[in-house]
Amino acid sequence: MDYQINIYNKIDQKLERHWLNLEKNSFNYAFQSFKWFKNWFEIYRFQNDNFFLKIVVVEYKSEVIAIFPFEVEKKYNLRILKWAGDQVSDFCAPIIKKNFIIKKKTFLELFNKLLKEIKNIDIVELRRQPKFIDDLKNPFVNFLENYRDSKNFFILLPERWDFYKNNFLKKEFHSQNMRKKRSLKKLGKLQFEVYKDRDGKIQVLDKLFIQKNSRLKKLGIKELFESTDINFYKKISSENYDQNNVHVCALKLNGKLIAMHWGMIYKKRFYYLLLSMQEEELGRLSPGRILINLMIKWSIAKKLKFFDFTLGQETYKESWSNNESYLYNFISIKSTKGIFFFLLLKIKYFLKHIDKKNTILKILLKLKKF
Repeated sequence: MDYQINIYNKIDQKLERHWLNLEKNSFNYAFQSFKWFKNWFEIYRFQNDNFFLKIVVVEYKSEVIAIFPFEVEKKYNLRILKWAGDQVSDFCAPIIKKNFIIKKKTFLELFNKLLKEIKNIDIVELRRQPKFIDDLKNPFVNFLENYRDSKNFFILLPERWDFYKNNFLKKEFHSQNMRKKRSLKKLGKLQFEVYKDRDGKIQVLDKLFIQKNSRLKKLGIKELFESTDINFYKKISSENYDQNNVHVCALKLNGKLIAMHWGMIYKKRFYYLLLSMQEEELGRLSPGRILINLMIKWSIAKKLKFFDFTLGQETYKESWSNNESYLYNFISIKSTKGIFFFLLLKIKYFLKHIDKKNTILKILLKLKKF
């Protein structure tokens, strides 16, 4: 076997060099870019004794052809192997060299080999795995037995806005958008702004999180954005990127922010990630919807290939999209100690797999609160 595996327990110069070189000619998402990963590690994992990096670098004839960014979590007295950064990454996947084909037999041999080398694993839990990584079939979904999770909606962008509007948007949906936009214009000057300087991005981000947390509280959602989360997004927004560009934009009415979005552009893909809008006064006019319309139009003008709505299968995302895919979860047990936790996960993922609307899971989550 001409394949070699090296496992890195920390981010050092050698790993950085391998990662950046591979990233230039690889299939991967923005969440697996080196700069996203490094920022995530410095914010969320620094001096955290419950997690251990296990970055697997795969070489073929002395050339790096893949990186699997794993970590081991200590939880419930178990050691769980998972994708590193899965709590802030909408998609979790490997980085794989373009034009390199990994066959099923080879992949399974590599996977079993790395599990043996990492050692002392009780559970393998790999979440939020896309079926495809760009044009490549994801081997972690294609060659392992996974459970289907949620849908991912996205737009394969045409060359012209008129073509998208006339061929993909429902006529009534587009007419509603235009009526709402005209109603907003009657209230004053409506302006779409894309922020390019650091200070502008940070100011918008501060207001976005205040507005976002306020809305989540009103909805009774306890999982708010904490200071650590805010620091993570601020850190990324403050740095200069080559391919990995932060995109911050807003819709203004008479100079006042009424809708805001924080996203990323990476390898010709627009990542729709954090949207917030003013609802108290203008909710009926859907400023968030108008902002999405303008972001898609902007993406087409910039010759991007995809507008990706990322994690979440909300119906409004489907209204804009002309393509869809699924995310998948993989679980495996590696010791008798993890049997109970494994069975709980298996039931959870099986229910999501068979229940397209997640009705059963929602009922169980509600019962859990009592």
